[in-house]
Amino acid sequence: MKGLNPSPSAPPVVLVDCGHIRNAHSGLGQVACQYARALLSAAEGEFAFRFLAHPRFREFRALAGEIGAECVAPRFSPAGAFMRLFNKEWKRYAYGGTAHSVRHILHRNCYRIPPADRAPVVLTVHDMHFLEEEKEQIAPALARLQELVRRAAVVGFISEYARRVAGEHLDFGEAEQHVIHNGVEKPARPQKPEWFGALPRGRENPPAPFLLSIAQIAPGKNFRILPAMMKKLPGMNLIIAGKRGGKKQACAREVEKAARREGVAARVVLPGAVGESEKAWLLQNCAAFVFPSLREGFGMPVVEAMHFGKPVFCFRNTALPEVGGEHAFYWRGDSPQAMAELIQTVLASEKPEAAVARKQWAATFSWQNNAAAYLTIYRRLAQ
Repeated sequence: MKGLNPSPSAPPVVLVDCGHIRNAHSGLGQVACQYARALLSAAEGEFAFRFLAHPRFREFRALAGEIGAECVAPRFSPAGAFMRLFNKEWKRYAYGGTAHSVRHILHRNCYRIPPADRAPVVLTVHDMHFLEEEKEQIAPALARLQELVRRAAVVGFISEYARRVAGEHLDFGEAEQHVIHNGVEKPARPQKPEWFGALPRGRENPPAPFLLSIAQIAPGKNFRILPAMMKKLPGMNLIIAGKRGGKKQACAREVEKAARREGVAARVVLPGAVGESEKAWLLQNCAAFVFPSLREGFGMPVVEAMHFGKPVFCFRNTALPEVGGEHAFYWRGDSPQAMAELIQTVLASEKPEAAVARKQWAATFSWQNNAAAYLTIYRRLAQ
């Protein structure tokens, strides 16, 4: 059964549920912002878009005003608040009714669909990382996602890897399945971070060459193995930029402890989260990008680094070979010596054409392509 538009003469309305995102600098936050911008540009008035966003997702709400999109907040019912006293995982009902033709859920951590809303659902699945959480958390999370899949007419996956893993744990029934890669924009307006001058200096006047990694400091990112590698690279620094507060603080301390143990604490810098302009400067000026992550549904930082033509080093696991292709360099194990040797070998033999090829590869992951693929789906469902 189709959802209802406010008026037969008005363009079909697509409700895009951004879920519980509150931070534009997280991976999902960037996805929501970039997708909204590309969608409004590509649709050219064919659809009316209504974005459901958390009240604290201020950057997105500002963006909506900038691009002329309608942004609405979830509806918090007294019943929902009461139920959350007994079940923290219960999702409050979202803004709703049936005044839209399609509902697109951008990720599984979404708001609950009101029972009265019978509009076709498009669901985007980014990863199945929750399967590695505490056992008691897996079953409820899997059940919630299966409920969304059962409700969906179309399921999009950000990588073939994500589709394959999801298929091992979920029943997709008759839902259409499509692999639609995320877009990745090149960070713009480079600005040197104020803290960069505190880095140790080499013999030359400029700071010694530095390796860079960007991601939230979390266990799955595996940053704790990098200090031992840096011990084998005495002429270089390492910057690991990413959020380190809250639950991630313990992971950051573990990396710093490993750096002290290996005697490289002065050359391993964890500055915390960085803004887009600072990220652009770091990517523009690093010698290479290192990404030892053990679980990636996509791997956006890999493509961001390639936009600047930088060599990328990572493991051949999860979605990383799909996103890095033949343009990334893959460590064959976690031996610090072997990891360092691969970096030294590649940097010593780098040629300009390799950087050009990486930039061309990165350009294939565009938000324009992503938005066009979903618009095709919207057209069919809104008929």
